[in-house]
Amino acid sequence: MPLRVKLAIGAFAGVTVAWLIPKGGTPAPVATPTATPPGHLTAAEEPLGAVPAGVSFRTIDGVRVFLVRTGDTVAGFHGVATSAEDGPIHWCIAAKHFESADGRVQYDRGGKAMYGGARRDLDGIQVLASAGRVTIFPHTTLPGAAAAGLPEIDTTPCAASDRVG
Repeated sequence: MPLRVKLAIGAFAGVTVAWLIPKGGTPAPVATPTATPPGHLTAAEEPLGAVPAGVSFRTIDGVRVFLVRTGDTVAGFHGVATSAEDGPIHWCIAAKHFESADGRVQYDRGGKAMYGGARRDLDGIQVLASAGRVTIFPHTTLPGAAAAGLPEIDTTPCAASDRVG
């Protein structure tokens, strides 16, 4: 075998062995969610620190999810109105409420229907927060409580620059 081939094999073997030797410290975090076809993701997990205090928005496996964090507690809401239109909702930063695109259906920070034609409070998304981790189950929705007799509201919708989601 020529010397160049022997040197190349030796170099490759040395790099491979060096790569396999543990370096110490903590292992790199495993990225979640793993690659799955759309609609097949069971859960997404992330550090609690990745969820900011207050209201934040994510699209997980095609599902609009709002996370509401207070301390170490995290609640999840489906980002779709519970009115006849069932369109997307947004968090209005200035008004501190969820609202439909036209602003006529509104929900408080806890997902409770306040105004408009909502049939029920926002549907919840199952979220578990434990040991510094948050696990979100985007396809596990919990129907909101029935809402009836809500007053109608005629308001200007939240400005697009003031919306989350």
